[in-house]
Amino acid sequence: MKKLLIVTALVLFAGIAFGQTLTKGSVIGVHNYSITLQPDVTMNQFLEFWTNTVIPEFEKVWPGGKELVMIGDRGKHKYGFATISYFESVEQRNKIFPTEGDPNDAPVPEILVPIFEELSKYILSYEDDYTDYVIQ
Repeated sequence: MKKLLIVTALVLFAGIAFGQTLTKGSVIGVHNYSITLQPDVTMNQFLEFWTNTVIPEFEKVWPGGKELVMIGDRGKHKYGFATISYFESVEQRNKIFPTEGDPNDAPVPEILVPIFEELSKYILSYEDDYTDYVIQ
């Protein structure tokens, strides 16, 4: 029940944050990351890179999708890094992430290779615990 309330709050927040109405059939991906930063990198530096570099490049390559960055405030993932990804439909999500499973197994467009290489300057490793929810 607690998870349902949290997911509901995240979905409502995503709709407000993206300034659009969440419609039936749209997809919300909630990703909780466990990140190990490089020794000389702070979480603020990583967040600035993700927000100002990664997201804009992703949105250029995959138009229509939106992403929000979150930091845990309470609970199991307090201080944790998470994202909400929004797609207008399952079909749109499937163009970007064609198969179920690890999103990192999806093919990386050549134009994003430099971004992923730069990302390695910020993190040593990470795990992504995610669920995609389809709005009913």
